[in-house]
Amino acid sequence: MGGESCIGEVGTAKPAESNTREPASLELAQQNAALNRSIIEEAQGTIEVAKLNWASCQENPLCALPWESS
Repeated sequence: MGGESCIGEVGTAKPAESNTREPASLELAQQNAALNRSIIEEAQGTIEVAKLNWASCQENPLCALPWESS
């Protein structure tokens, strides 16, 4: 008898625990994915700006690289 009630409690407690944890984990994973996407987009924009800067710098004879100026 005691074993039956114990099984019943475990059977109801475990799904309730996992049901409250899994959506939170999924939500955090989705938030992290969205944040990662925005970081990647920002980095890609930074790379594009750097490429443009580098291209314009190469066209300018007054633009010396730090290791070339010494």
